[in-house]
Amino acid sequence: MKTKEFFKQKTDQDLYKIYKGGTTTYNEKLLAQETLKERGFDFNNINSYKEEWELEKLEKEIIEEKNAIQGFLVFNPLYFRFFSIAILIGAVYITVSVILELTSIKEIILEHYLMIAMSIIFWLLGIGGLRYSITRGKYLKYRTQRLEELR
Repeated sequence: MKTKEFFKQKTDQDLYKIYKGGTTTYNEKLLAQETLKERGFDFNNINSYKEEWELEKLEKEIIEEKNAIQGFLVFNPLYFRFFSIAILIGAVYITVSVILELTSIKEIILEHYLMIAMSIIFWLLGIGGLRYSITRGKYLKYRTQRLEELR
């Protein structure tokens, strides 16, 4: 059983998750609610807390991202997109070179299995990289807009 001291060490956000969560016991919910009330938590104005927590999360994410890539090239979805396109060009080249040497399917499988494997790997890396860079770019744009809204 978690003690009152355990709950006093938790942040408001953690306590609210315990209070609202479905995986906690009834006693834990009561202790979380009691601790929040002691801190002056306003249960009627939860949206302002949620916005504050989201702002903190986004700012923390930006700081962690900057610390993680310090000394490296800053992540830019555009760089990753160019890299993915270069890999796709390599995949096209390998695929075309295998097709041009095609005399029979059996020969391709036996003699060019390494080229076929490389082609498949390059296609997967290229397409996966493009999808990732597009998704990441959209998220970075959303995060920037959301930070401006919350500030």
